[in-house]
Amino acid sequence: MFSSFDVGSAPVVNSAPDNKPPIAEDTIEGRYAGVLFTSASEQEALYAIYEDLVYLKGLYDNSEAFYLFTQNAGVGTKEILQFNDALSSVATFHPLTLKFLEILAENKRLSFIGEISVRYQKLYSLLNKEEKITIISAETLTQGEQDEVLAALKANP
Repeated sequence: MFSSFDVGSAPVVNSAPDNKPPIAEDTIEGRYAGVLFTSASEQEALYAIYEDLVYLKGLYDNSEAFYLFTQNAGVGTKEILQFNDALSSVATFHPLTLKFLEILAENKRLSFIGEISVRYQKLYSLLNKEEKITIISAETLTQGEQDEVLAALKANP
């Protein structure tokens, strides 16, 4: 029998040195993610935007209606404002996220929101020096053993 567990989470980071992303990617998705990252850093909102984009990526992947909405080149200012109102009614979104969605719709780039989300999350993880790991053990570890593994990992990053 195998067992696995999470080893904790990294601290929240809200801005980057000089408000610059840790890497630059010369693709449409990468450029938009980089601009969003810079704007979010200037507003000390990197983590808030990160959370918003994780939510939007989940919506993009799991809601056929949202996916089809993003693929519709006819989406304009009126439709995106209605969409932003609907989004705001179900969760709290940072104003920058809502403005970013408006810009994507105006530029006919809303279809890129899934990959932009992935790129932004990567930038945030690189800045935060965050790596996701899973510990797998042949036997179920006790809470004390899990705490011991976590302490060892923190002591030797």
